[in-house]
Amino acid sequence: MTGKFSANAGSRDVPSVFPMMRKSRCVQESFADELRRLHSMSIKERVQEALGMADRFSWMDLTKRMHR
Repeated sequence: MTGKFSANAGSRDVPSVFPMMRKSRCVQESFADELRRLHSMSIKERVQEALGMADRFSWMDLTKRMHR
């Protein structure tokens, strides 16, 4: 693998991150909430949400901006 790796990673190749990342209680709670929401959804609801992602995040589509 290429890239910068920490010297104390042992047998695993773990990329070093600067500044050091720390666990955030807010992020952990948000992730747990999202998992609960997903587990409560039916297959149909999950498919409908997935199909709507392109519209929901269309503002992030860099390909449209690059080809103007």
